Amino acid sequence: MRVIPNCLTEMPIAETSSGFVVTLNQMGYMVGHLDKYSEKFCEFSASADHPVLEVGAAYGIATLKALEKGTKKIYANDLDKRHLAILERNCKNNFKSSLVLVPGAFPEEVQLPSNTFSAILISRVLHFFAGEKIQEILKKCYKLLRENGKIFVVCDTVFMKNWRSFVPEYEARVLKGEEWPGLMEDSEKYAEDKHRAQDRQKLVNLFDKAVMENVLKKAGFIIEEIDYIDQKYYPIEMIGNGKESVGAIGIKQA
Repeated sequence: MRVIPNCLTEMPIAETSSGFVVTLNQMGYMVGHLDKYSEKFCEFSASADHPVLEVGAAYGIATLKALEKGTKKIYANDLDKRHLAILERNCKNNFKSSLVLVPGAFPEEVQLPSNTFSAILISRVLHFFAGEKIQEILKKCYKLLRENGKIFVVCDTVFMKNWRSFVPEYEARVLKGEEWPGLMEDSEKYAEDKHRAQDRQKLVNLFDKAVMENVLKKAGFIIEEIDYIDQKYYPIEMIGNGKESVGAIGIKQA
């Protein structure tokens, strides 16, 4: 385990209703409940014979759950080393030998060997980047995975209620065949939850099933499963029609 030194920051208190915990670097929130695709990652990781990786782990709810399930070795990456310090403190002593902390921006600041991991989780991370960066991240993940390794991806969608004023523009872009119809370079122009503006980046790139399938295939993955996620634990102002997020599992094949 790589120890993060001299980092005494405490984890912010979770919102009572949703379990949302704000990140320390304005990259949104860690959700207090695992969605079904993050759960699938934890289950798969517990039976994996090789290490697994979480990209954008925040305070590590999925990483810690995977360890509790029996994962032998998990690498936890996050842009903010303060998040990883909190994850390290919250990790039970008997699991710490199975945890490797990997601070830094992924993939440019992270040095990991190719063909190493059985599984990778990227949950609620990619929708904070423009398309070119998303493809760079997914292609790097493809290289890091072993043959038949799996990637588990979760992204928020345009169907969240707080983005409903953006839907007409999104639908018009879909009709035009644009590759990234959910891209908002200044998301606060559309956001109805203005009080959360300081907790996220201005650029938000919301997904749907078509976008998710396209980006994974472009990175080389075979789609095993893809579906919308009913995020019933999200704050009430975000809950829409039961399609608040979209999740997918992709497989690396030779």
